[in-house]
Amino acid sequence: MKHKLIKGYLVGKAIEMTIAGATVLLAKKKGWMPEHSETPSKADFIAQKKKEAARKRIARF
Repeated sequence: MKHKLIKGYLVGKAIEMTIAGATVLLAKKKGWMPEHSETPSKADFIAQKKKEAARKRIARF
């Protein structure tokens, strides 16, 4: 009985970690969060996102 509980717990944790990792990779790929290798400052990142938003607004008209 004990082994089944432990195995179930470990399988659940493995699934949880896989989903969390996939979410972080997706967020980096979509540009929702900066990559650690570039490490831009927070102000630069916000300025870049504002420029992108302005371009999208202009493109709509």
